[in-house]
Amino acid sequence: MRKTKHWLATMAVLLCSITASAHDFVAGDIYYNITSSSDLTVEVTYKGSSYSQYDDEYSGSITIPATVTYEGVDYSVTSIGRGVFSSCSSLTAIIVDEGNTVYDSRGRCNAIIETSSNTLIAGCSATIIPEGVTSIGYYAFEDCSSLTHVYCYAEKVPRTNTNAFIRSNIDNATLHVPANALETYKTTSPWSSFGRIKALGETISTVANGEYYLYHADSHRFLSRGEYWGTRATVDRYGVPFVWTADEYSLKFLDSNVCLFETDDWNIYTDNATTGFAFEEVEGGYLLKSLKSDSYLTIVDAAYTHQIVDVTDDASAAVVWQLKSKAEHDAIVAGYVEENYTNVIKAAGFSTTADNFVNYLSTFSTEDMTSAIGTARFAGSAGDWNYAAGSEVRSRAQSAQCAQ
Repeated sequence: MRKTKHWLATMAVLLCSITASAHDFVAGDIYYNITSSSDLTVEVTYKGSSYSQYDDEYSGSITIPATVTYEGVDYSVTSIGRGVFSSCSSLTAIIVDEGNTVYDSRGRCNAIIETSSNTLIAGCSATIIPEGVTSIGYYAFEDCSSLTHVYCYAEKVPRTNTNAFIRSNIDNATLHVPANALETYKTTSPWSSFGRIKALGETISTVANGEYYLYHADSHRFLSRGEYWGTRATVDRYGVPFVWTADEYSLKFLDSNVCLFETDDWNIYTDNATTGFAFEEVEGGYLLKSLKSDSYLTIVDAAYTHQIVDVTDDASAAVVWQLKSKAEHDAIVAGYVEENYTNVIKAAGFSTTADNFVNYLSTFSTEDMTSAIGTARFAGSAGDWNYAAGSEVRSRAQSAQCAQ
């Protein structure tokens, strides 16, 4: 009985060691399995026992050869395993040797294409889908989390399995396709799941990458966030700076590294991923367009303390934003102190401004001054007082009277 247990334990260890290294050999940083010892053929595979066991076992640029030598024997490379480049976010180029008779990477497309069927069977974040590709293979872009842009030159939408882009975050990526096939891609699964689909060569945004504040001059408000647990996009007098990255169509707030994001029910929040936005230049500034719903950002009153950012299909109802640098933002904010003094002086019934208040008072006689101060009061407002600095809390003061 003791020998039997020892034999079982030994077999378990052997099985584990076999499973832990399922590939047969490595050559030139490529992992291979021998598929036929008689025909002398191999397949390209992943490291270890599972395609998900390791991340980035392939990185940089790799070349799939026509033949490979192992222990003095030459093998032909005739197949590519499933998920071979899964989770390889650092893979930037895939080249197939011109001598390979089964596969090619035509036009330096950074993909593996089965030559006889024109099927793209494996790609990476830098893949370009050439014209002439008729289908995308199962799991071709599986777990390609670094996928941000896919350029597809096929005018006829390739036959594509729904698992071709599984777990590749294509809802946050941009698909570039021929203009005459744009609508077809938009209505064909799984291509329709891309976050943005645009015509090849189309330019949406002209704003250069950089750090900005978005400012609405009519309301004297900056783009900010803070409503609804701090995640809803709002506007206020101080704003939050953001980084605009044009090729990702993203506005990332610098205070928290979260991006502007449109939810499925057309609300604008901030999140760890963007749904894509673009600037459209108009007179006086820019419209900010959500690429998810093809609508424009506007400002509406909220039920709580802030004005919030919302969307509208009507471009004429959209907010015209101005892009401000930090220096421009700071200059606007610095003016609030004098503005607040002036507002208080006017609310008290004196017809002057803060910078002229002392001179204004000197024009009064003692008797007139006594009379003016004695009758001064804060006039009731027909609406809310504007945001208080810092807390941004509105004070309901429709009927406030402050007699001196």
